[in-house]
Amino acid sequence: MTSTVQSAKPGNSASFVLGIIALVLAVSALLVCWIPFLGLVAIPIAAIAIFLAFIGLLVAIEKGSGFALPLVGLLLSVPPIAVSLLLTAGATVVIGEASVAQKKLVESVVPLVLISDIQLTRDFFDGQEYVELGYTLTNTSSETITHLETRVSFMDESGAVIYEDADYPVSFGDPNMAPGQMTSVDPNMSTYQKVPADKVKSVDVAVVDVSLEN
Repeated sequence: MTSTVQSAKPGNSASFVLGIIALVLAVSALLVCWIPFLGLVAIPIAAIAIFLAFIGLLVAIEKGSGFALPLVGLLLSVPPIAVSLLLTAGATVVIGEASVAQKKLVESVVPLVLISDIQLTRDFFDGQEYVELGYTLTNTSSETITHLETRVSFMDESGAVIYEDADYPVSFGDPNMAPGQMTSVDPNMSTYQKVPADKVKSVDVAVVDVSLEN
């Protein structure tokens, strides 16, 4: 009795392998495409899957069999591209609108926060000169401020900014700033050792962010 062993056709084997790879890549793209921005990595992954699936289909067409896996891989590779683009675009719009709303809020409140009594002093510690800065903030608005960020800019003789830093006179967890209330930044508690004291000739303090009590 004789037995005949039939080997798989090369065309079937090739389309099967290409289909499997395309399917794995497509599933991987589907898993990450739902994350805005990060999901954009799904696009090149899905593009490779589409390419391999297309080659697998061409091989299957030539050999007349082995269509299933390349076709499934191709169909699963298209949605990740669309989903990642749509979600990232939507997130960009939302972030942009939130940024505009925050900017409008700050623009409407910042003029109602008065900055006065700016004091720029110098002191020495361990043989090194450094600058100290103090100023007073007054809430002239009708709202309670829960968070207030200022930008401190140190300038040289020509008016060029040589150092900038952020300050938080009112931060979350601290006592809020009620309407009409004043808060002061003590120069002795606000030192800037990284500022080249010998070059500083002037300073500017500006309010850059404000949060109001709900």
